[in-house]
Amino acid sequence: LTASMRLLQYFAPSNWAANNSRDLDMSAEPALLPDGRVLIAGKSRIAYLLNGAHLGGIGAQLASLGPVCSEDVDGGAAAETGNTVYLPCVAGVVAVSATSSPPGLRMLWSSLTGGGPPIVAGGLVWTISQRGILYGLNPQTGHIRQQGFLDGPEVNHFPTPSVGAGLLLAPDGNRVVAFAHPGAAASSAPVSPSPSGHASAADQPGADAPSPPLSGGAIAAMVVGSLAVLGGIGWLVWRRVPNRS
Repeated sequence: LTASMRLLQYFAPSNWAANNSRDLDMSAEPALLPDGRVLIAGKSRIAYLLNGAHLGGIGAQLASLGPVCSEDVDGGAAAETGNTVYLPCVAGVVAVSATSSPPGLRMLWSSLTGGGPPIVAGGLVWTISQRGILYGLNPQTGHIRQQGFLDGPEVNHFPTPSVGAGLLLAPDGNRVVAFAHPGAAASSAPVSPSPSGHASAADQPGADAPSPPLSGGAIAAMVVGSLAVLGGIGWLVWRRVPNRS
């Protein structure tokens, strides 16, 4: 669309009419790749790679891949520098990579972790499950590197974390929970679990071994938004910031 809302171009799958009749709409945010291509997915669970300069109308995708997960793809996606996109499947975040020559899509990993719209910050992929658990995932493997229990009174649909002013912010029912990095001198132990008895990140199958925490400077460099990308994968250790209101 132009700034005045005039249609310039569009894309729809060749089976758009059948998808429309079955409520299989494009329910995920389009991810803009640095080379001008676009990755989009939705309730059909099919990911499509498009030419952003020429969407081409019906059935004009450069490539497709799917199903990429066992449930709907819903909500905002996160794109990392390069051609990797993290999609919010209801059953857990999945990572899809776009290739250039020839144009194609391939699955990097599929997790059963989280499922809320992800962001990339501090070298991890952050997502919140509808059980109220905040996860930080290794962007290369999808393994759990960090987790925290929000313990809110209710669970939201499409809960999306964000970062700013050195804080990781997580929506939790009718409140926002803020986590702060304790500094480079802090212990690299994972966030303590709640009394619910869920295992910590170190106890999860396939979890990566902890690495040294990021420096305070790296945390200060965080920016708000799902496209925030920082160099260096580290074991982020967060402490909950008390509500002083």
